[in-house]
Amino acid sequence: MKKLVLAVVLVLSAVVLSWLGRQGTRAVAALIVIGIVMPSIGLFLLVDAAAFRIYLRRPTIVLAATAWTPIIPTPTPHGTSQTSARAVG
Repeated sequence: MKKLVLAVVLVLSAVVLSWLGRQGTRAVAALIVIGIVMPSIGLFLLVDAAAFRIYLRRPTIVLAATAWTPIIPTPTPHGTSQTSARAVG
């Protein structure tokens, strides 16, 4: 099973990189713009590898938080609360 997942990841990576390679100049321009607009993106990409492995082994809490988020009321700066469903609609 792990070999199949690895093979799929490698094939998808090759497809994405091939597409990106065909884009050439547009891809370089887009990366430069992204680098200028979002220089601190590296702060968001820092991941605690040990904690990440724990979440991968036991995804129940991540799934529960994902399912619970649109249900619970979230505080707003105005002192009222709203749910995600009402905020969208």
